[in-house]
Amino acid sequence: MSGHRGKLILQAVMTVRLLAWIASRLTWESLTRTLVAAAPAWFLLASGLYLLSLAVAAVRWRSIMYSRERPIPLHELLALNLVGSFFNQVLPGSLSGDTARAFYSGRHSGSLTLAAAAVLGDRLLGLGALVALVLADAALERFGGDPDAILTEGVRLNVDGGWVLMLPDPDNPVFYVYGETGDVSGPQKVMDDYVELVRSLIEEESES
Repeated sequence: MSGHRGKLILQAVMTVRLLAWIASRLTWESLTRTLVAAAPAWFLLASGLYLLSLAVAAVRWRSIMYSRERPIPLHELLALNLVGSFFNQVLPGSLSGDTARAFYSGRHSGSLTLAAAAVLGDRLLGLGALVALVLADAALERFGGDPDAILTEGVRLNVDGGWVLMLPDPDNPVFYVYGETGDVSGPQKVMDDYVELVRSLIEEESES
């Protein structure tokens, strides 16, 4: 019991010291001016959307843990997402937040290796969704005015007496390219051309 109490005291002291360090590096005048100038409605909307994104991430993370038969309650995963978000804000990069999430979820699940793999998988799923959104936006910008373009599932174009389909994977950071033409040797060339197009779109977005 005394050991648990000592641990709580140590955590409280470290938390106070960390908050004091953050406060000492804030420009309070600039912070106050920014908060006063902020539109309350937009500020509340942004805060709500941010919390919603953390909740969606917690559901995604819970699905990964559940698939490995190491379920963690949803409210605990949401709390760990908040902890990770805090570390991401006060320390450089996002690795610190992911490390905290893996460490604490490892204590809950009983396996630090599994917890770290789950955090990595969660990151990859988020990256895949982001890549799909970026490529979909680039495709809309490039092909949105093309009457032959079909954007219901990925991007489908009618080319060379056939068609080509550029389709994002819903679960992984991968894009698939399919094609069909009347010429036996045509599909491979069409697919090669559009694979290069997808790569160029990714490179353009990563450089912008």
